[in-house]
Amino acid sequence: MTLTGDVSAQLITMKEKIITKKTLKNLLFISYCLFHISNISAEQGFLSELSKEKIPSADEAFIFEAYGQQHSGIILSWIMKENCFLYKDKFEISVTPSSNLSIKTLGEAKRIDDIYFGEVDVYFNSVKKELNFELESEFIDISYQGCNAQGFCYPVITKRIDIKEVDYL
Repeated sequence: MTLTGDVSAQLITMKEKIITKKTLKNLLFISYCLFHISNISAEQGFLSELSKEKIPSADEAFIFEAYGQQHSGIILSWIMKENCFLYKDKFEISVTPSSNLSIKTLGEAKRIDDIYFGEVDVYFNSVKKELNFELESEFIDISYQGCNAQGFCYPVITKRIDIKEVDYL
């Protein structure tokens, strides 16, 4: 079978198009890979810069204490390291076994434009939660989350307090 000049030229053109498409796909894939490699390098540079500044542990950034007061329940207290804050809406507090729980917050929240969550209320410096609950409760389960002003956010922090072991002032 012989091909005429037009058909032969069309086949060559089709082969060129296929080769061109494959080449473009390969170039696109290589570009994609190089882009992600450069982002990883940039992130590693960012993380190494953060580590040079010594990011405090969660317990250093948010100093937590639980103590009791006669006739007023248990106080949960957080003192934040400079430039660290706790999100107002990330606090979760419950008692086990479940009972009526009232929580009074002592501290002023400030509204900020957060890079992760947008407009949110946060606590700087310190915050206290005054808890009142039924006597048969045994544990207080607490979770909270915060960040520092440089943009490092801590994962959710969870603590369990044995009510029998709380010191009263």
